[in-house]
This record gives sequence, structure tokens and C-alpha cells, in this order.
Amino acid sequence: MIDSRWFVAFVVLAVVAATVPAAGSGADRSAGSVEASNESVSAFIHSSSTATERSLESALVDVTIENASDDDRAELIANRTDELEDRLDRLETERATLAEANRSTPENQTRTTQLSAEVASLERSVDRIEPRANEAGVDDQRLEELRSSVAELDESEVAVTERTVAEDELAGSVAENETSAGQTPSNDSGP
Repeated sequence: MIDSRWFVAFVVLAVVAATVPAAGSGADRSAGSVEASNESVSAFIHSSSTATERSLESALVDVTIENASDDDRAELIANRTDELEDRLDRLETERATLAEANRSTPENQTRTTQLSAEVASLERSVDRIEPRANEAGVDDQRLEELRSSVAELDESEVAVTERTVAEDELAGSVAENETSAGQTPSNDSGP
């Protein structure tokens, strides 16, 4: 079996190898398109890493709950619900911070992508723990509230991301039109 560190190193090396030749080839590639490509790769790697980490965490929790005695299951499920609520609080704080930040910076784009991955992972974690709570006879009211809050966070995140993408596309179109008309792109996005 391949050591996970070697596998991750191979994937990163493959991504870099695929990106570097493409960035250096052709005179028509601008520095902006190379930077955008690098940002996309970085965002993908971060979100994949987050998804993998959370999947492994959930699988470990599932095994722990499955192997626990009947008496311990309810406590383990309550502890897991506490952890999921804490993650939701942290993600809501991160979402609020990003909502106030300039999302067009590479760092914030990566944070936004990672936040989306975390929200999706949280939703899957709630989906995984809910049947176990029902089997153990644990009150699922907290899980229902958690599911509702995660859905609201996911909807607000999608709306903000869509707005950011639209703003970026509009800014790109304005810059492209100004450039094709022989003008230099302006930083003024107002009328």
C-alpha cells in the first residue's frame, strides 16, 4: 500500500507539472490567466484536502459509535452533535468574516472555496450521525436544528459566491471592453 504522504506529494507534483508547462507556453497567455489558474489549483487542493480530512473524521466517528456499548452510544452521539454545533459556529464566523472581505483576492477565494467544502462536509456529517441517533434513541431535535442551520449557511454561501462570480465577470468584461477599445482598464467599477 502506498504511504499517504507519497501519494499527496505525487498529486501535488503532477498538478504543478501540468500547470508550469502550460503557463510558460504561448505568448498569448497573460500573467493574469496564469495567476487565475494557480488560484484555481490552490483552491481545488485546499477543498479536496478539507473534504478528505472530514470524511476520514466521520468514518472514525462511525466506527467508534458502532463499536461502543449501548450505554456509551448516546453519550458519543451527544458529543459528536456538540462537535458539529461548534463547527457550525466556526463556519458562521468565517462566513461573516469573508462576507466583509474582498473576495477577489487569491487568499479569500481559497478561503471561500474551503468554506464551501467545510459546509458541504458538515451537512454530510449531520446526515451520517442522524440515523445513528435514531437507532440509539437519542433526541434528534438538536440534529434537526443543526441541519436547518447548515442549510441556511449553505444557501447564504451560495448566494454570496454567485454574487462574487457575477461581479468578477462584470469587472472582467468592462476591462476587456476598455482594452479592445484601446483604453487602459480602469479600477473604477462605477457608472
